[in-house]
Amino acid sequence: MALDAQTVAKTVAFINEKWNKKECHLCGSNAWEINGFANVVLGDTTDKIDIGPTVQTLPAITVSCKTCGNTHFINAIFARLVSK
Repeated sequence: MALDAQTVAKTVAFINEKWNKKECHLCGSNAWEINGFANVVLGDTTDKIDIGPTVQTLPAITVSCKTCGNTHFINAIFARLVSK
């Protein structure tokens, strides 16, 4: 499912404001793609995380390098794409 134009515009604005060096630190490219939303599962240990009704997640939007696939997760709350 593609992101709506407003979400893409807000994401681009956030990236342009906060992301100082846009070159990929793996390959040096400056070609990025906004992929979509992800919910990152958070845990307080490195042991197995129980995926149940009380699991904590971090809403994020993924941005990937079009050359090598290096992927960044941008906190969607800080980017004001979702509310807490």
